[in-house]
Amino acid sequence: MTLSAGWDKTEKVNVVTAIPGYSENSSSGGKPTNSAIPTFFDDWFHGDNRQSLPSAQSSALGSKSLEEYGRTFPNYRVKTSVEIGFDTSGQSIPSYEVQMAQPSKLAEITLEGGPGESNPFRSVYDLDGSQNYLPAGKKGPKTTQKTVTVDGVQGVRGSIIFGGNDTYLSRAKNQGLTLGLLFSGNIPAALVTYFTALPAFYAFVDFAFMADGTKLVRVWDVSYYPAHALYVGGTRRDQTTFREGTEWTRDGANDAFDTFAAESLIPGRTPFDTLGSFGYKTGFRSGAGSHPAMDYANPGTTLSIGAVENALSSPLFPPL
Repeated sequence: MTLSAGWDKTEKVNVVTAIPGYSENSSSGGKPTNSAIPTFFDDWFHGDNRQSLPSAQSSALGSKSLEEYGRTFPNYRVKTSVEIGFDTSGQSIPSYEVQMAQPSKLAEITLEGGPGESNPFRSVYDLDGSQNYLPAGKKGPKTTQKTVTVDGVQGVRGSIIFGGNDTYLSRAKNQGLTLGLLFSGNIPAALVTYFTALPAFYAFVDFAFMADGTKLVRVWDVSYYPAHALYVGGTRRDQTTFREGTEWTRDGANDAFDTFAAESLIPGRTPFDTLGSFGYKTGFRSGAGSHPAMDYANPGTTLSIGAVENALSSPLFPPL
């Protein structure tokens, strides 16, 4: 969905989430473990064949070709968006509209399995019964919106927490499969944790758009893994740190993933943890994590950025 036409002012904010990596097409020289997905799981699932999220949102939302399939797939995991439009005299907002991310903005989960590659989800277990790809498990969206006033200038504020997780692993757990059945050998502790809790990729976006044109975007929180970038007006404005050789390596350690998996076992650390949303707001107030994870501000004709930040300093939490 998108805004209806004819508003005096409109703006759209997006957070794009992707799994960095290189080509995993073995038929053209790639390797099945060429992405930031950790060892073992990287043999089974695809990354996004890009090393960073580009400056242009249109490129960030591009598609990838996989040797196992006759169609393309999104070159990202989740698109989390808030779009606001309103009529204004420069001080007041008599009418407005807010649109937020829809479930269709999740990418499918695709299985590795090119020539000479083995994948238990393809060769042993039939967890989809179709073409070896599934829609991601949707988490949210949790949304809220309100009108605000700063120094006599009205504005609209919209907030969303949205994400998704791996449907294949959810189905595997529901059918009683264990990591020991899926592969042998020493299993890294982070993979055991991940399979136990199945954490979600997510973003918590809070966008305030004032009648004078001031824009204040705070991405209060994102999943520690994988990479996220903030786009406003179709251009990248901020991004999380996700460096090859530090947060992730090919065929090796994946510190960002390890932290991501561990946080899923801490009650209230994430909005979609094993105990639901218990304690999530409390975690913000007690200083858990670094908030905001990304931000962007652009002044309008009347208000200062500082005035808007001070007046709207607390996160606008959707009902959790």
